[in-house]
Amino acid sequence: MKKYNRFSSILISFVFTTITTVAYSAPIPAEVLGVIPEISDAELSPDGNKILLMQNYNGRKIIVTKSLIDPSIPANGIPTSEGEYSWARWTSNNEIIAGINFSSQRRTGRGLTDTTESRLVYMDWDGKNIQNPIELRGNRMGVGPVSKQNHVPQFQDEVIDILEDDPDHVLIELDYEEALQDAVYKLNLKDKSRTRIVRGRSIIQDWKTDKNHVVRFGEGRTTRAAATEVKHVAYYRKNESDDWETLFEYDELKDVKPFNFVDFSDKEEEIYISFLNEHRNKAYYRYNVDTEEVVAVVASSEDYDIQNLVIDENGMVESYSYFDDKLNIVRKSKQGIRLGKIFEANFPGEIVQIITQSADEKVIVLKVSSPQNPGSYYILNLREGSMEPLNFNYAKLDYEQLSPMKPVTYTARDGVEIPGYLTLPIGHDANDLPTIIMPHGGPMARDYWEFDYWVQFLASRGYAVLQMNYRGSTGLGADFEIMGHQEWGRKMLEDINDGTHWMIDSGITDPDKVCVMGGSYGGYAALQTLVMEQELYKCSIAFAPVADLQDFLNYRRRFTGYRTYLNYVTSDDWRVDDASPSDNLDKINVPVLLIHGDQDRSVRVEQSINFHEKMDDAGKDIKYIEFKDGDHFLSREEHRIEFLREVEKFLNKHL
Repeated sequence: MKKYNRFSSILISFVFTTITTVAYSAPIPAEVLGVIPEISDAELSPDGNKILLMQNYNGRKIIVTKSLIDPSIPANGIPTSEGEYSWARWTSNNEIIAGINFSSQRRTGRGLTDTTESRLVYMDWDGKNIQNPIELRGNRMGVGPVSKQNHVPQFQDEVIDILEDDPDHVLIELDYEEALQDAVYKLNLKDKSRTRIVRGRSIIQDWKTDKNHVVRFGEGRTTRAAATEVKHVAYYRKNESDDWETLFEYDELKDVKPFNFVDFSDKEEEIYISFLNEHRNKAYYRYNVDTEEVVAVVASSEDYDIQNLVIDENGMVESYSYFDDKLNIVRKSKQGIRLGKIFEANFPGEIVQIITQSADEKVIVLKVSSPQNPGSYYILNLREGSMEPLNFNYAKLDYEQLSPMKPVTYTARDGVEIPGYLTLPIGHDANDLPTIIMPHGGPMARDYWEFDYWVQFLASRGYAVLQMNYRGSTGLGADFEIMGHQEWGRKMLEDINDGTHWMIDSGITDPDKVCVMGGSYGGYAALQTLVMEQELYKCSIAFAPVADLQDFLNYRRRFTGYRTYLNYVTSDDWRVDDASPSDNLDKINVPVLLIHGDQDRSVRVEQSINFHEKMDDAGKDIKYIEFKDGDHFLSREEHRIEFLREVEKFLNKHL
């Protein structure tokens, strides 16, 4: 390990200067924290001599490619005129493919339906010769609604395998033929021909290949059957010449999924799966498909859900991760253990993730992050024994202005322990602070120990920020998640309000200066917590909220995962109307800032339009802002900046 000592010297001169705290943090401008991160993804070419970056340019995501061995070759910026890049990958050392998402509409028997579409593009590494390799009539972007008479697959970038030994081809899912079932095609990227290699099987939408590029697993669901019967099925085969067998089948509305397929192993009859262990936490196992028995426990914990099992090319476990207060990565391979020691020596106290590596695993791109580091990227070259900085997110941001995030736990009114994170403004005593209560969205999600631009924007202005993982949050064990079932409009909200009481009772929060703020389900909570305790908050900020719960359920009924929402919402103890902000306007008596994007495909913008009209007609104090071409995730830089500016103005006025 001695030859890596200079890695530490690089880090000392570069990173240690970014984490020194200051006596007081000045407000960080919206133009600094509202930018799209400089890098959202990176991938090395197979030989490790070039790199591809998904990079911010003038507020939009573009592809940037550059040589790592010849600095005289200029970098290439490759924008898209339509939609937004969602991903990009090398197919060889000189060509790349990428997916593009865009908002559109489809003509159905009921008229126009809003959709999100995707297309595939293929190009030389310098951005020349860009083309769509899927030739279908009417297969264009930005030309108006797609006709039902001329079927064009909605999703055309679902590449399931990049064939490293055959760079002219990829394997891709398309629902173009066979009664619109997803079949697998071998697509020629150069001449645009395609050959079907796996027929579409009823209800399969997710196909997977093994290390030899053989399609051996498929999983999917359907709502085409009666509403009382939603089948979910998975098929498996041991090799290309073997017959397909049903791995499992169950009714989503009545049964529990037996397990989740994770990956293929080094043996045809064994696969990696996940299901709950005896402690009701997510764990990983080796499973024999012939005997239908677990062969070995791969990763399990009494206290935590295990996450993100990584299997190497030989079908062996490379790493897995889990969250306690922060992300922990357990590396199992010799290479991983060796790298772990380098990471610990050079980046103490931070999260280090391998983003991409060359085919020989000698050139590696690392992302180093923490609540006070929004993402620093390094190139570790094991061939040369060197590590150099590649790029940094939020380049105009002084990291010294960022506040630390502290894990906390408080007790809900019924005795349930609620974990969360508390961020306090630098240079302020934890006493009588103006406070923002910020529940996460989902609700099938959770907050993490990580950089959050909303949180840091508020903390730099002197606000304490509490984020809680209320019951129903994921990643904290099945029992904790199930506690949220039937509690969307009751105990989940009580957990949020109990966090506010804990902040006040602890003396951290000034009870006269508390605002609740969130997006999606968090936006819903920012409205409905006002209904439940009318004197607790002084204002509310709701981005893309569910304001009419019944309307939301009617809309989501057409989508995968509808049952999950029903698990949370259906209850014999409270009615949907009881839990809808739009039906309880008389109990909302504080100023509300309401913001929504008009192209939101997760929560329709009509939710906010109708809620604003009802509030306005009732004479309530509400300000509504609608972002043109805005989505559910504030994906555009101009929307993020405007959002932060409006939040600051609103809080200055009301808190």
